[in-house]
Amino acid sequence: MKFRILIVLALAVLLSSCGAKAVNLPAPDELFAAIESAVGLPEMVDVADWFLEENTGIEPSGYDSAVYYILEVGIAPDEIIIVKAKDGAAAAVIQEKLEKRIAYKEKTAKDYLTEYLPIIKNGIVRRDGLTISLIVSGQSAQIIEVYDNWN
Repeated sequence: MKFRILIVLALAVLLSSCGAKAVNLPAPDELFAAIESAVGLPEMVDVADWFLEENTGIEPSGYDSAVYYILEVGIAPDEIIIVKAKDGAAAAVIQEKLEKRIAYKEKTAKDYLTEYLPIIKNGIVRRDGLTISLIVSGQSAQIIEVYDNWN
């Protein structure tokens, strides 16, 4: 019996050390600046103060900081949202809302802007600890490299 308990404890310790590595992403504005510098995005403007809650339902009480960049000019679907949640529960809610946002963008494009469907379908919602991001861009792969190289 004691042997079994020791094995279970050893496995628990082993499995807990196999988890994802610690996520050390910077604040959303700093992360976006790094993306912009590395990728060379088109001109974008941060509309988080005006449209984050309206377009996604993400309430300010659930996050510490956020950016929401859209194209300054044009109708392309490019959109980068980066939110630093207050805690794990808020992060889960934010992730769900961003997944709904990208689904909405795809549904709308199917009806009105079909030429942008490939960009939207390649868009992602990713969670890195308490940082949740929605990335819709023709340069998604390069943006993801910035995230992956950060840690």
